[in-house]
Amino acid sequence: MSNPTDIHQNQSVDSLDADQPDFIGENFNPVDYYPDQLKNTRKKRTRRIVLFSLLGVLLAVVIAGLIYWNRLTRRPSEVFQEAPSTPSPSAPPPVTPEVSAISGLKVLTSDPFESAASVSTIDLSGMDNIVNILLIGVDYAEERETWSGKDGLSAAPGVSGVYKLNGSLNCGGGLLAEDGAGFNKVCETASYLLGGIPINYYYAVTMPAVKQLVDAIGGVDYRLDVSFSMQGRNYFAGKQHMNGQAVLDYLRVRKEASGLDPEQTGDAHRVVRQKKMLVAIFEQLKKKNMLSKIPDILAAFEGQLFTNCSFEQTAALALYAYNMPSKNITMQSMVGSGGNLYMWNFSFIKQDKRIEMIKKIYGVTVPRIPEITESYARKVLQIKYADQYINTCAPMTVYVDQLFADDAASGAERYGTTHHNIYQKYLDALDACIAIRESGTASQINTSRSKLKRAALRCASTFDYPGTLTWTIPDLADMNEVYVDFR
Repeated sequence: MSNPTDIHQNQSVDSLDADQPDFIGENFNPVDYYPDQLKNTRKKRTRRIVLFSLLGVLLAVVIAGLIYWNRLTRRPSEVFQEAPSTPSPSAPPPVTPEVSAISGLKVLTSDPFESAASVSTIDLSGMDNIVNILLIGVDYAEERETWSGKDGLSAAPGVSGVYKLNGSLNCGGGLLAEDGAGFNKVCETASYLLGGIPINYYYAVTMPAVKQLVDAIGGVDYRLDVSFSMQGRNYFAGKQHMNGQAVLDYLRVRKEASGLDPEQTGDAHRVVRQKKMLVAIFEQLKKKNMLSKIPDILAAFEGQLFTNCSFEQTAALALYAYNMPSKNITMQSMVGSGGNLYMWNFSFIKQDKRIEMIKKIYGVTVPRIPEITESYARKVLQIKYADQYINTCAPMTVYVDQLFADDAASGAERYGTTHHNIYQKYLDALDACIAIRESGTASQINTSRSKLKRAALRCASTFDYPGTLTWTIPDLADMNEVYVDFR
């Protein structure tokens, strides 16, 4: 016998499958029966989705980090592939001859060699994996802004004149020039000295930043090779632990008045000491395992550090340095000779050493640059003196010519053979100085202008010349397009 309930249930199920439009009933909704269980299920599902998403993101970050780390440690040169270009050496203004009052002769009032500056083209195909970074130390302090030529905002790029290498910062616009124009000019100048090898990156620090860096790493263990004093602070040769102030004083000292022996004075010896100290700071960073923290350390020196390198590039350099033995750090120098010009001391590069050093490091042969030699600099100086002598004689020549013209017109015949001979010897000396000024050596120009001076003084005395003969030249800083005090 059938159970009425079972029959009813079967019929209900059948009716769901049948196409019976007159069927009236309610669809089954589990939410109505199990609301709490469904909410918990959804929460668990959401948590799983979030967890898997976080794990996916974390995994992606780890993988990306490993790739980035591998790139920085194994292929650091890749982060420097998009290098800003080194500015091409600025062409000096063309020499413009001016017609002098001296018998219609043309007198050049600027250096005839300026437009012949050597800009070489070398094969850089073998330097794809070489990155050149210029380290620039600027001995800058606010109290020095009152010094002549120290105003960082007064200079402009593309200049002419005679400068030391350290004047290139001023020539480019100075410490605070827009878009790092001053530092770019230093890079351009260094590239020029290297025969055109590009230097696209730089790090520049002021001396206070060096002091801060040394203090930040806890000082430097160093064996002082000299004894000296600086602003009442005394230091003695020997091994010692040096703080930031001591290191800064050591980097600055160069004069005998500071207690240095005569053979240890001057810029050349100071440069050697600075190089050794840089290596000591590098070794201290490695010893304390702080090389990887350099980007963070440098970031704290706001206003004291200038660079066109990105954080990524700085990190790559730090990691590269971390794995580099100190013995791989070598120091090369373009050894040269010193000389006094314009009452200032200059150091001139030795051409053979320069070419040899570039060949050794980069594997390329660069041409000589005559414009940076001592002989060239001395000729430029003699040319400037010759220009001064020639120009100071011009009014006297006009004066004596007028005396002879007036004498001939009046028929007074006040001037005889002796007067004419004295004047002719003066004119001969003047013409000789003008001629040798363009084609002679520094020694020949010097001899010629000395003869002109003697002849001019005799002529002035003979004809009672009322004008002034000025034989000295202006200070070099005043003659240059950009004023830079090298003292």
